[in-house]
Amino acid sequence: MNKVPFQGKKLALLHGPAIEASRRKLQELRSKFHTDNVMVFEKGEDVGGILTNLQSVSLFGEERLIIIENASDDLQSLILDSTSLMLILWFDHKVDIKEWPGFESLFFPESKEVSVFHFLDYLAAQDARAFLEAEKLKKAAVPAGRQGFDVHYFITMVFYLLR
Repeated sequence: MNKVPFQGKKLALLHGPAIEASRRKLQELRSKFHTDNVMVFEKGEDVGGILTNLQSVSLFGEERLIIIENASDDLQSLILDSTSLMLILWFDHKVDIKEWPGFESLFFPESKEVSVFHFLDYLAAQDARAFLEAEKLKKAAVPAGRQGFDVHYFITMVFYLLR
């Protein structure tokens, strides 16, 4: 059985240009928490407000999840003492994990993400490379209901292009 990343960890760092895959992992981690115990801070949020929320204690002692998207450099010196808190930093780009000590890192490289858009660009331009892209997509296809590239998505996107 594969090791599940971040299991039992309190500090997690998700980063990389493969936004779809990293968002899927973020949603998987988030689903383990009750909706009332999840707080999300987006890029540009006030650092003071984030730190105030991190230092507050849950009224019922349940574990809370704090997600900070594209955190600023001001949070790099963040030290957490709370045992009832899980902190996830999510970035839409690669970061230097040495700047975030104590965080378990999971990198999402763009090359692992299957995208139909290259195929659509070539198809719209009537470029023969569309056939090569279609072959790559065919190899990446998996049955519906499993993670990966979905053929129904491919057909829908081609339909929208031709419309």
